[in-house]
Amino acid sequence: QFTRRELANWIGYVPQESVLFDGSLRDNIAQGKPGATDQEILAAAVAAGVHSFVIDMPEGYATQVGEAGSLLSGGMRQRMAIARALIGDPPILVMDEPSGSLDRQAEEQLRTMLMELSKSRTVIIVTHSPVLLQGCRSLVVMEQGKIACAGPAADVMRILSQQQQAAKAQQAAPAASPTQQG
Repeated sequence: QFTRRELANWIGYVPQESVLFDGSLRDNIAQGKPGATDQEILAAAVAAGVHSFVIDMPEGYATQVGEAGSLLSGGMRQRMAIARALIGDPPILVMDEPSGSLDRQAEEQLRTMLMELSKSRTVIIVTHSPVLLQGCRSLVVMEQGKIACAGPAADVMRILSQQQQAAKAQQAAPAASPTQQG
């Protein structure tokens, strides 16, 4: 049996709607672990792919994000939320629809970053995004709260594609009409 604190140290979580607080980039990353050292913040920022953007800002990690991160792009806010989740170097990262507010290019960058992160930890993504699904090794498809299909990503995607094609074929087939007798 594990305590909530133990579980919280093992699992980094990025919610669907990432919330940043009015303050600096550093403060927002450190929010995931109060008392975090500069080294921990740097490591999380590098892993989340946000460090290269931060060092190009005039005030670096002291840059203010504005209320709810309003001074940052959607992609930057998302990466900041990921850095916050990674601050304690958790072995598990759980993300809920992480690309919902991203454009296609940012979504592809997120996929690349997540594939890199998955080399050193377990990454669980709840998503409908085909772009992110392409980067997954395994998939679990849920329907009405139950597992409908699970396995290697290529196998699950093939099964889903076959189901989709069968459903389209069924919808396209003309409805059988009763024979009229006269």
